[in-house]
Amino acid sequence: MLNQTFNVPKLRFGEFEGEWVEKRFDDILSIIDGDRGVNYPKIDDFYDDEYCLFLSAKNVTKNGFSFIVKQFITEKKDNLLSKGKLERFDTILTTRGSVGHFAFYSKNIDFYNIRINSGMVLLRSKDSNLFEEYLYKACSSYNISKQIKNIAFGSAQPQLTVKEIKKIKIFLPKKNEQQKIAIFLTSIDKKIEQLNQKRTLLESYKKGVMQKIFSQEIGFKRDDGGVFEDWKEEELKNYLLESRIKGSSGDKAKKLTVKLWGKGVYRKNEIREGSSNTQYYIRKEGQLIYSKLDFLNCAFGLIPKKLDGYESTVDLPCFDFIKDVNKELLLERIKQKNFYKKNGDIADGSRKAKRIHANTFLSYTLFFSCLEEQQKISNFLTSIDQKITQNNQALEEMKAFKKGLLQQMFV
Repeated sequence: MLNQTFNVPKLRFGEFEGEWVEKRFDDILSIIDGDRGVNYPKIDDFYDDEYCLFLSAKNVTKNGFSFIVKQFITEKKDNLLSKGKLERFDTILTTRGSVGHFAFYSKNIDFYNIRINSGMVLLRSKDSNLFEEYLYKACSSYNISKQIKNIAFGSAQPQLTVKEIKKIKIFLPKKNEQQKIAIFLTSIDKKIEQLNQKRTLLESYKKGVMQKIFSQEIGFKRDDGGVFEDWKEEELKNYLLESRIKGSSGDKAKKLTVKLWGKGVYRKNEIREGSSNTQYYIRKEGQLIYSKLDFLNCAFGLIPKKLDGYESTVDLPCFDFIKDVNKELLLERIKQKNFYKKNGDIADGSRKAKRIHANTFLSYTLFFSCLEEQQKISNFLTSIDQKITQNNQALEEMKAFKKGLLQQMFV
């Protein structure tokens, strides 16, 4: 009969062997919640910059710590609180609302005084055979994620209790194997972070250079070195005409709604079948479209080829181009201009929903360059978009690689 080895991962470093040992969280961890007593901070106790960082749900995300938004309490207030003060190499677990988010208080975190809020617990090692960073990496594994999902309760606001957290089971190899796994996965996380930072830099660069181009701080020249003519201010109605090509009608027809992102990008499932309606208008490839009720999100887009010929309700104003213009560049101009923030134009009519009707939109003005310069600008911005796309593809591939590792490197 063949010998079988149980409780080992599918993917393992070659120098290690032997089975992993199953432990409960309360065997290896102290599970510490925050101070929820009379001294718990109220809204007036928070400051933008003070002695102790007081964590909120925005600080502990599914990808670890985020410090974009921060709130602090004074040293005096900190001294009044008992439980919930972080020590280096603690792992934080969110227990209310967005449950199951983890963050690791490594030596690389710049804040020296941090406290958890009432919707979190600290996982602190009490076992000398546990490598703390391994615990943090293992908490993202399928095994532990599934256990957390099973013990969370409450539909409106899911919660975890300390009693149930103590029962979570984890498999541990020898400490030197834990360390190697953690270091390897940390190197993957660093590559992901580098790609995230590069994406942020590229997007920020594109935004900055567009502002300079459209304010004419940066200029382009003709191929022969000559200067293009001055830009002219014109109303959008000189370039766009609202399209009202009537489609089919009748009780048997179904309306199709096109959903737009705030950045003017179509969602994957951008066509949604709705209720019967008798008013339909044909959409054509290349038309400009925006969602009136999403206008505060600047929800503009160009109809893609796959939506050519689809019928949609008039709730989505659609425009034909009646004058030569670079469509993609004009879309960028409109999105960047933030017309929806113009004073006095935020709302048309008496509805509470913020909206701008087609006629109002067409009365807005932009400075237009000649078509040749528009093409040069568009080509330049497209080259930046290509770099952003390449970086995003690399980022998604690295995330998928990490996901595969997490499925195979843990029991």
